[in-house]
Amino acid sequence: MSSRLALYARRAPRPVHFSEMLKFGPTPHPNTLLATSRFLADEISVRLAHRHAELESLPYGLSTTREAALVREWYSISFNELTRFYDDLDRHSRDPGMAPAWTKNWWHRLGQSDDSGSKTSTADVPRGVAATSAVVEPTPSMPLTPDRYYTPNPPPLPPHMQDAVPQYTKRFTSLLHGIVERHNPVVVTVSKNVPRLLPAHMPQHHPEVQAFLNRFHANRVGVRVLIGHHLALSNPKARRFPNHIGIVCTKTDTVAVAQEAATDASEICEQNFGVAPPVHIVLANQTTISDSDIASSAALSLVYIPSHLHHILFELLKNAMRATLLKHTPSSGSPIPPVTITVTPTATNISIKIADQGCGIPRAQLANVMTYAYTTAATSVAPDGSNSATAAAVDDLFTGSELQAPMAGFGYGLPLARLYARYFKGDLSISSTQGKGTEVELTLRRDWVNDDEQVVL
Repeated sequence: MSSRLALYARRAPRPVHFSEMLKFGPTPHPNTLLATSRFLADEISVRLAHRHAELESLPYGLSTTREAALVREWYSISFNELTRFYDDLDRHSRDPGMAPAWTKNWWHRLGQSDDSGSKTSTADVPRGVAATSAVVEPTPSMPLTPDRYYTPNPPPLPPHMQDAVPQYTKRFTSLLHGIVERHNPVVVTVSKNVPRLLPAHMPQHHPEVQAFLNRFHANRVGVRVLIGHHLALSNPKARRFPNHIGIVCTKTDTVAVAQEAATDASEICEQNFGVAPPVHIVLANQTTISDSDIASSAALSLVYIPSHLHHILFELLKNAMRATLLKHTPSSGSPIPPVTITVTPTATNISIKIADQGCGIPRAQLANVMTYAYTTAATSVAPDGSNSATAAAVDDLFTGSELQAPMAGFGYGLPLARLYARYFKGDLSISSTQGKGTEVELTLRRDWVNDDEQVVL
């Protein structure tokens, strides 16, 4: 590990208060985004450094595998890009007539802004005047950064920096896009690494193994939320979506998202089985919702990230459809029972239950279904009944989107779905009766925006 990586790995992450994600508004000021980009370049670097350090010290020889080395390399490349980005940017955009300390002074003053936007020093440093002795000069390996995710009313930029804001934004968003693309295969790559070298006395669902996987993937979810939100805030086209601030929708319609997830899961199911069970969406104590009733479900909305909710429901519906068709085979000629989605709103939560009439889960296996890399399906089933993909070859079907995993056999769907739910202070629980079916309940908290994110170390 490089000295700079080691230095960042010793720093504690700074959890973001979820309410700050909404303070940007639908059209954030470019200077505010510039301030946030500096915070993110530093904060994401800290989180990547922690995971890189852990990947270097895994037990049982796991750190020596090709997969672990590959993921470490991705993390190292992304870390170097982030930490060096502003070093390069300062050098390229600095006015030759400016004192070198000006940009550092701006970042320092930015970090002293209070929540109302006032600064500890309101006097602007004249152009060409060096920073005062009150400014703490950063070391090359530890740049000064804003101490908060959202900075209201950042101090004015000098003219030459103001003119460079579009270039800052373009380069930083391009860098973030590259990190997302580079890290897309991480889930599959890590999943292949863990079972390969575990000793016989330590199964995959051993608490030590599960704790590592949970830390690793929880960190990844947090990083991708911060990156995705910044990219959406910086993209004028994304601002066309109504009720959206970045990737957060202030009026996420849970029923509409459930219908979309059901359509997508049905398509995957039909590709694998040739048919998909019908899906009925009902409100608690009411009848089935039809397409014409979508508008009436507006009351079942909350502040949430629609893509996350879709991801969770998509995974749960795939499982329910597969379980249904394994018990009620299309060749039997009998009607295929529906998968039922029941939505129940309360003052504090929205509950979404997905119930199937499939084969159920044996009691002995129920305790393991929420563990990483555990699956009751060794293979995915193609429409002709052949094995279309084994768990070992799942990466061949993984096209870069986390929503395009195979029908079954991956072993990460349920634990990752629960991780997404818990990131926003919700939860996921499961109950099942062998031979009768399974019910999974997703609980979404309405007030998650009042909490800090939980960064798992």
